[in-house]
Amino acid sequence: MAEAVSRGESPSVIPETVDPLVWLTDAEGRWRVDSGVELLESTHAVPRMQQVLSLLWVVEENV
Repeated sequence: MAEAVSRGESPSVIPETVDPLVWLTDAEGRWRVDSGVELLESTHAVPRMQQVLSLLWVVEENV
């Protein structure tokens, strides 16, 4: 979502489910957290600074 906003698409201030692999893997593609998590992201454009702010929530599965 952050990449889409940086290309000019509308930001999404309401958190949406995104693929955890986008944010929660290391450089080799290995999980940095336990599997079974849901990841929510909201994006906010900061045009004055030419930046995009992403807020992430990791929702862990209750065992």
